[in-house]
Amino acid sequence: MTKISALDLMKKNYNVQLEAKKLKQFFFDAPMFRRANLFNNSETFTYSAVFDELMLRDWKFRQTYITTKEMFTQNDLYIDFSKKYTDEQLINFIELIDNILYVKPNSEIIRMRYNLTFIENNYKLMLEILGALIKNLGLDEKKNPEGWYVLIPKNEVLDKAIEDFSPAVQWEIVSYLKIKSDDLESKRKQLAHLATELYIEKDTNEKGYVPFDTIMNECTLILNNLHIRHNNETGKWENDVIKNINDSEAIEYCDILYNKMLQIILIRKDLKKQSKIDNLSKSLKNNK
Repeated sequence: MTKISALDLMKKNYNVQLEAKKLKQFFFDAPMFRRANLFNNSETFTYSAVFDELMLRDWKFRQTYITTKEMFTQNDLYIDFSKKYTDEQLINFIELIDNILYVKPNSEIIRMRYNLTFIENNYKLMLEILGALIKNLGLDEKKNPEGWYVLIPKNEVLDKAIEDFSPAVQWEIVSYLKIKSDDLESKRKQLAHLATELYIEKDTNEKGYVPFDTIMNECTLILNNLHIRHNNETGKWENDVIKNINDSEAIEYCDILYNKMLQIILIRKDLKKQSKIDNLSKSLKNNK
């Protein structure tokens, strides 16, 4: 009989749902700060309590929320232990905790002004649970223009595709992945915007390179006929095909189009490198 190592066993039995609930417990219930009072007794405070009192009122993502519990509850992220997080709830919950922990209070200000000290072991454990969840779910942190950290599935193709763009355009490309999976209208709008931003058109300088032409033709086919770039339901661009495609199929086509746009970006990057090689080759021939 093959023996499973203890480490492999722990990895195998890693429970994302349970770990997320542990993270919730550490954030809302575990003592995270300590303060000595006049009678030399020690008071303790949770991270959420200190965040509510000292930081939430000045936090730029606060909006109208008065407490962190209200923030989580109203967004359906304060999940009872007896229930399971959906995939979307799980990522949004971790993302919100991640952003709150990024504004860790300055320990010197906390110590001098409020006489609070961190309970370092508990804080370290909370960070380790958060980090393990992000790693086990295969997530990657991206920062939007407002400074909010978002979590998306790790995607090496995406990272390679966006690396040469400005932060603003990078976010335009990344933000497609933060649209709710069933929000067809928002996906269509974002793809139409990206098609303009990335110049997804047939009459480009790269025309004539067969792999590029094939993918570009597929992109423009979806853009022009599946109610993304044009109104295909009524008017000049109306067609019967769109009327026979349900929302689920339309969402699938949107996601296919998004991935093909990434392929176009990568091909363009490679063609730029190829042109340098071609120029070098011409120079060497001319010097013979």
